[in-house]
Amino acid sequence: MINLVQSIFQESDFNMVEVGIDAGFVLYSRAGNQTEYWCLVERSLDGFVDIQAEMYDECLRSCSDKEIAKNISLLLIHEGEYADLCKKIQAIEEDQYWFKKHVLCYSSDSLTALRAKIGDENLLSQIVSLVSDRSTFAHYKENSNSESWQSLLYRTVLKIPFVQVGSEGDGVVPDLDEIRASYVQKKNLVSFETAADRVLNILEHEGGSIAEVSAEDVVTELLGVMEQ
Repeated sequence: MINLVQSIFQESDFNMVEVGIDAGFVLYSRAGNQTEYWCLVERSLDGFVDIQAEMYDECLRSCSDKEIAKNISLLLIHEGEYADLCKKIQAIEEDQYWFKKHVLCYSSDSLTALRAKIGDENLLSQIVSLVSDRSTFAHYKENSNSESWQSLLYRTVLKIPFVQVGSEGDGVVPDLDEIRASYVQKKNLVSFETAADRVLNILEHEGGSIAEVSAEDVVTELLGVMEQ
């Protein structure tokens, strides 16, 4: 999987800065108004939060640009079924230290099927074309947590946010906002705003003033609504 991801980075005008630690660790940069840095790592999710400082230090040692310290993201790639790993993925991505982290998991079968679908040349354009296909998107929406090539395709686009996916505005092809919305629904999540509105309605229904409710009770109620 890391080879496919590297092809996406290279076709998106990223340059390899360094291969460090082992073959599953690659640092990329892309020039712009502010140079963008990405560390690609393929390894187990277990214990990753505990070793990320070592990864971060390796990135800083590999690059002379001091701005990398505050402008680097990490894509952690792991072979495993998404439905079994949701909680581990969430814990890693929500950890606020060292990197802005994205976790991309895949199964061997889904990767094989996706590679067969996109071929070996012009991978990025092939991916964008498939993402914009309504039938592909429909299959993805109907098979939420499956290990299909369609699910891996959209999972990859969501975890690599610089991949440009758009529509002509005619509703024929999905745009990235629609893809993200479907991803949120697939994870049975609700937006913070929606959850907050529901909490306020609950408190108002129970009577009294919101000002009279303790902050701890409000937070507890909010977390309960968001987990439903």
